[in-house]
Amino acid sequence: IPEWNMVVVRLGLDGRAKDEVWDQFLAKIGEAVAATSKPKTAAPPNRIKVAVVQMFVRPALTENRDRIVAGIKQAAERGGRVAVFPERALSGSGGDRQESVDQAVDTIRRAARERGINLVFGAHTWLPSVKRNANWMLAIGPDGRDLLRYEKLYDNHRATMPGVFAVDGVPCGTMICADRWLRGVVEIPIQRGAQISFELSNNFASEWVAPYE
Repeated sequence: IPEWNMVVVRLGLDGRAKDEVWDQFLAKIGEAVAATSKPKTAAPPNRIKVAVVQMFVRPALTENRDRIVAGIKQAAERGGRVAVFPERALSGSGGDRQESVDQAVDTIRRAARERGINLVFGAHTWLPSVKRNANWMLAIGPDGRDLLRYEKLYDNHRATMPGVFAVDGVPCGTMICADRWLRGVVEIPIQRGAQISFELSNNFASEWVAPYE
């Protein structure tokens, strides 16, 4: 019984318990397991307080990591359920080792878990998929686990389309800046039930479509 971390073994060597007694006992065990196995899910909230964090991106990866961690703290203290950071919030010199990037992300995950808050942030680091520095984003839950990761399609045309993830039970979608021009990135998550769309932008001049400049 995984829920109780135990195993029920019937030896029946003493001959004192009748089969009917064993049947009743095991039936009660089954009822108890079924009762504890039912998922307890709360209804999604009617409102979610979003904390939008505007930050000036610094040259060093560690500086931007620390600014994100500080923003998570401030968002949680003000009652935010999800902290949203811009495109490229986690970035550095461009030559940061993958180990350093992974450690920075782990620190951010830990901060989200300690504060019990959802998190959406953009990053710009070396990506093996395109063999250069490029944009990507990560959504993290209040337990510190990853909810969604996707690479910016403007930078990586072969990247996977972003899907739907849940913030406190509410389906959400996301996009990174210029990917807004790809209607599927915006519309498909909505068709799949997303009720909130997060857009992480840094608005590089090269990404503007001429008619909308």
